[in-house]
Amino acid sequence: LIERLTPAHAAAPLIATSTVYAVQTRGQAHPEFEKLQRYAANLLAQCAEARQISADDFMPWLEREGLRDPDQFLPALHQALAALIGEGWLFDPGEVGG
Repeated sequence: LIERLTPAHAAAPLIATSTVYAVQTRGQAHPEFEKLQRYAANLLAQCAEARQISADDFMPWLEREGLRDPDQFLPALHQALAALIGEGWLFDPGEVGG
């Protein structure tokens, strides 16, 4: 999705952060766990680069944007996806952990 939207899109850091979170919380048993971690981290790095976030400002940026707290970034992701998708959901998103 980030490749389609581009890392500069407003929703991209939320998508990338959610990818990192999913890999960290659900991917440990996957045979390509390390590859998935690198891929997810790279997505987030691309989002930071698109915003001209320096390596020194990366962690403060994550903190400022609420990207270190799933209680912040998951609801924000839900809102961003709802805005992108509109009424085109294939299922009721309110029925899925939202």
